Amino acid sequence: QRGASVVAFDYSKKMIELAKRRQSQYAKQIEFCVADATDRKSILELKRNRAFTKAVSNMAIMDITDIEPLLMAVYELLEESGIFVFATQHPCFVTLTEKYMTPHSYYDIAIEGQPKEQIYYHRSIQDIFNLCFRAGFVIDGFYEECFKTNKEIPMVMIVRLKKVKRDSLK
Repeated sequence: QRGASVVAFDYSKKMIELAKRRQSQYAKQIEFCVADATDRKSILELKRNRAFTKAVSNMAIMDITDIEPLLMAVYELLEESGIFVFATQHPCFVTLTEKYMTPHSYYDIAIEGQPKEQIYYHRSIQDIFNLCFRAGFVIDGFYEECFKTNKEIPMVMIVRLKKVKRDSLK
């Protein structure tokens, strides 16, 4: 509505088709692409001689086996001082586990009534943040979202990353 040009991607062709139908009124502003978030090269193909000012990942990080290629690619896609915001399940509170520090996968339901469980990938906050730092980002915002059912236990964490020159991190 404010003139932004958007590139949206998903690994699933079915999800891309659904998104196109749901956002048909913005067909001229949104370019929908199929890309693999675990394949740096696949993500970098979205660049096409342009730099992005911002990138967003909404509730997908916990669904991706290896997020390092995604973080590295997003860093390269962004212009200097570009912003990447991601929301993900809060690793401290969504899965109460005895193995908080150990990365692991598990099956669970995302939406009530879905036909089968899906796989999630648990990572500690330090593991997530260290991958962000290694990619070249600094954290310049952090928010924990609580819902009406429990206003004291955040189920989602939202992280705002800023691209900085990798040299400045040494």
